[in-house]
Amino acid sequence: MLLGAGADFLSTRVSYKLDLKGPSISMETACSTSLLAVAQACQSLILGQADMALAGGVSITFPQKRGYLHLEGGMVSADGTCRTFDANATGTIFGSGAGVVALKRLQMRSATATIFSRLSADSASTTTAPRR
Repeated sequence: MLLGAGADFLSTRVSYKLDLKGPSISMETACSTSLLAVAQACQSLILGQADMALAGGVSITFPQKRGYLHLEGGMVSADGTCRTFDANATGTIFGSGAGVVALKRLQMRSATATIFSRLSADSASTTTAPRR
């Protein structure tokens, strides 16, 4: 039971519980695991390896309320606040959460029609040529 509850089995366990078919892959990177999962899912859709994909990430730590030691030049925030893309940022903070996205491959005929109709609409506003 303990072995099956490990992080390495999360994707296969979810696939089994939801009766999903196809490959089920768990991956882990330092700080970009969820983004990598989405990128890999998109690549699988583009290459035609799947028609639909679920991608996401989970980070849950215990105890939920915990502190940290700020060290000058380290990555954690000096004041306990994360200010993304702010000149006054002093670092990051850690939290718990989970997220998943469902991605579906766009049919080429539909995608092509969407792109051409958008291009036609854009060009109509910048030219006086008749539209067909």
